[in-house]
Amino acid sequence: MSHDDTAWTKVKPAGNGFVVRDPAAGRGVSLRAVVVDGQGNTPTQTIRNAYRGK
Repeated sequence: MSHDDTAWTKVKPAGNGFVVRDPAAGRGVSLRAVVVDGQGNTPTQTIRNAYRGK
């Protein structure tokens, strides 16, 4: 996850999801998933501004 789209932090699982710190009002949180399959392929999915702070 990232609050500025430049510094990415790994988030540990928590139950069936994860917990991140809410962004400041008017700011967004971006989420990125990177997976590795058995052949070493590493697709990446990024959702910029997945949600915004109130």
